[in-house]
Amino acid sequence: MFYRSKHFAPVIRFANEGFLSKPYNASNAFHHVLPFLNIEVTDLQTSHQILENDTYIIKPKIDDKHSSGCFAFLKEYNPNLFNGPMQFRKGHKRNIKYINKKELVWVRNVNYKDEPFFSKYYKTFIHEGKVYNPQEYIYTTRQFNKLCWVKMSLHLALERTQLYKEHFSSDLPERITEIYLMDEQINKLVKPYRVFNF
Repeated sequence: MFYRSKHFAPVIRFANEGFLSKPYNASNAFHHVLPFLNIEVTDLQTSHQILENDTYIIKPKIDDKHSSGCFAFLKEYNPNLFNGPMQFRKGHKRNIKYINKKELVWVRNVNYKDEPFFSKYYKTFIHEGKVYNPQEYIYTTRQFNKLCWVKMSLHLALERTQLYKEHFSSDLPERITEIYLMDEQINKLVKPYRVFNF
């Protein structure tokens, strides 16, 4: 089967093992502490929204297979990352596959203006019979909130990258083009030779 390139976008992963799926927090690998926010972003202009409660916040347990997937870049990446946060992948194989732009994936919780889509949530607790709903940061600070994960269509994620490049003159940061693919999405990846301009 062949696919039209206008409906697909390349995803790039630097890893000798390719698009290998493993738990987000695997006991035999680096532990990732930033949570997933179970909400879809549909408007790139929004920022500093408040979640209704903490049920939107997903913190995968160690070796939780429901969180299995892999990190990748959507279409492009900053090569300078290999002198910094991606140094551990320096010299690894560059793998490229394609994914449908309609696919909903996990992206970092940051808009093209470098502000978090969601920064706080209402925490409910009862004290002496009274209900309180103070606002709390999703993850310790505003800066780290940008590194949490939210759902977004690939089509919108590509638009966010383009808007970021128009808004800033600096290199693309990892948080703008990094995505997290779940098992079912890895299984839908298409090899480059099956994607054509027609």
